[in-house]
Amino acid sequence: MNRRATVALVLGLAVAGCGDERVDIATADSDICMLNWVVGELVASPAGVAIVAEEQNGKRELSITWAPGMTATRTRLGGIDIHAPDGRVVASTGQRIKLMGGYGDENAWTTCSDGVYPPE
Repeated sequence: MNRRATVALVLGLAVAGCGDERVDIATADSDICMLNWVVGELVASPAGVAIVAEEQNGKRELSITWAPGMTATRTRLGGIDIHAPDGRVVASTGQRIKLMGGYGDENAWTTCSDGVYPPE
């Protein structure tokens, strides 16, 4: 392999690894699910990922406690992907989504394990 091809391969592998940085997100201890919905845009927050909820009185940011086993990684472009326990990406920051679950407290939403959907 010539030197130019070797350099290209090394740079390509370095860039490919940039999207694997884990992001800390809050996860629930159990998968008890409330059957309510919230719709809004996922955004990065100091606590990991939040949703800017669209409510009757306007919008407000809610922290999210994700279902057990869900994880998050930073993308190459600086966004955050949310992964189901099987590794599938189910949501990304900047995306408008619908989350099934309920209020854990006044300013936090707790999701269900299969409760991440595109909005209708």
